[in-house]
Amino acid sequence: MKILAAFLSLMLLVATAVSPFRVKPPTGYDGKLWASTFALYVTAEGMTKPVCTVTPYEKTPEGYRLISAGHCVQMVPAGAEFSVADDIGGPLTPITLVKARLENTIDFSVFELKTKNKYTVAAFDTAPIQVGDPTVSVHFAEGLGKQISHGVVASSGLPDVGRCKSLCGGYFIVQMYGAPGASGALVLSEKTHHVIGLVVFGFSGETLGMGIEPISEFAEFLSLPAQPHPAEDDEE
Repeated sequence: MKILAAFLSLMLLVATAVSPFRVKPPTGYDGKLWASTFALYVTAEGMTKPVCTVTPYEKTPEGYRLISAGHCVQMVPAGAEFSVADDIGGPLTPITLVKARLENTIDFSVFELKTKNKYTVAAFDTAPIQVGDPTVSVHFAEGLGKQISHGVVASSGLPDVGRCKSLCGGYFIVQMYGAPGASGALVLSEKTHHVIGLVVFGFSGETLGMGIEPISEFAEFLSLPAQPHPAEDDEE
């Protein structure tokens, strides 16, 4: 019996040693946000690759409307097709482009996803926020895999001068981890779980965090006509 018990203990130890290491997804509200954030894929010129992050923001009779950044659409080749995956390398589900615009400080896109799956839809909040407020965002920086970033609001609205003139004036900075691929990700208040902005750019070679487009700009985007795709074809 002692020999058998020792053998079983050894086998258990070996099985534990060779078992794949697994990191569980977050729980609570972070877990709901995690499960409701997709990688945005583009298929163009014979290639399919992840480019940005996209998230449901509105329920529809056939599924959901999704929100992302306008440059995720307007800076890819004409005729591109779009799809989403729960994570990098996962099965792709086609989505339909509804509207995109990349002009001055308006940088949004909207898609439609037909699905019977259930996802969490976060409320938008245009109420004032404060420097130092904690934030959370789920994204696909560098196309490596789904990631969560906790951060803080690091600036007020940026002045419309210098580097930001006609480009990012009125945007604000959140100190959070991010990189290309995080564009289009929602940034939410940790306090309210409401959306306060959208990741639209980073700072090359610097560690300032990410540039965030206030979600209050989304109403203006909805009121404007869609641009032709890609943006350089727009002759307005």
